[in-house]
Amino acid sequence: MDFLLSGKNRFLALKILQIIVIITLFNSTLQSQFQIITIFLIVFLAINDYVRINSNEFVKYISYILSNLIICYLAYKTKTDTITYSSLLTVELIIPIKKIYKSLFIINFVSFVFLSAILYSNILFYNFEIILRNYAINLIVCFLIKNIIIEKVKKEKLNEELEKTNLTLIQYSKKIEDLTITKERTRIAQELHDSMGHSLVALSMNLEYAENIATINPEKAKIAMQDCYSLSKECMKSLRGAVSVLKENSTLSLRKDINQIFLKFKQTDKYEFNLDFDENVEKVSSGIKTCIYKTLREAITNGIKHGNATSFSIHISKSSNSIIFKIENNGVGCKKIIRSNGIMGMEERVHLLNGEIIFKSEDLVGFTIEGKIPENIL
Repeated sequence: MDFLLSGKNRFLALKILQIIVIITLFNSTLQSQFQIITIFLIVFLAINDYVRINSNEFVKYISYILSNLIICYLAYKTKTDTITYSSLLTVELIIPIKKIYKSLFIINFVSFVFLSAILYSNILFYNFEIILRNYAINLIVCFLIKNIIIEKVKKEKLNEELEKTNLTLIQYSKKIEDLTITKERTRIAQELHDSMGHSLVALSMNLEYAENIATINPEKAKIAMQDCYSLSKECMKSLRGAVSVLKENSTLSLRKDINQIFLKFKQTDKYEFNLDFDENVEKVSSGIKTCIYKTLREAITNGIKHGNATSFSIHISKSSNSIIFKIENNGVGCKKIIRSNGIMGMEERVHLLNGEIIFKSEDLVGFTIEGKIPENIL
């Protein structure tokens, strides 16, 4: 069926069948008393069929009429069975040709009736009704085949359009990713400039001042050095803040970052954390890992702050095409979950990645967050 998707291939297959039938006709007419004439007509019929392959519509129209007339003449003179060839002409009229001529239908139908009347005249019950029914069945089969081909062609075109659209989306996604990276780098550079630029300039000036007056006024130099020390501490603090901003937007090791969350509560024995982590999750994109990290951090914060939870159970795994996470705590539950800023933030992060997230609380004890993010965001 895939071979027949091309109009050229369909026409070629039909011509091959017609050649086979013409060869059969040639063998059948060798014993005819009109041998020279029939051989000439059969050769002309083959040439005439070939002419229709690359001709214009007018030539095809005349050529089609000639083919019908020739087979009628052969059937009349030699009593050769040309019904099969007539059926192929019907197929040629319906399937390959885009424009269907009603006049050609009439000619083909008259030819079919004439051939049937000649070849089956000795059969008592072979009347016009049977001829009409046979031709109708032939037409129905042809139209069914044509509809199948049309639907197949539509499906192939739709798949091509979908592939082009998907390729376009991937290209746009890459552009957006590049723009996002550029924007993030600019933001980090601006953050470093704003947080450390002033302090570094002041530190440089104070060091230069202390160097110049070190031998002249040691006391003032000492005070300047103390100011330099304070400025250096301020620079270190600003640098940590900038690194923290960078880290929040680029999660490299999700397990390590999650353990860092647990370490903040290590000083007290009040809280318990159980982590079931699939190492395959580390292979997904940093955007997905960052989303899970921030969602987990928000879930622990809300659980402790609003639910007085002391125990957390976290499950993070990777299926064939998705990353699945589940966060449970033993805090105070609620009959109606209120969509606070924290919950809305978690929903927004997950939904931006085409993921799903739900919140559950049963019997007023405990709170559960379940989510799924597709690995292929597109």
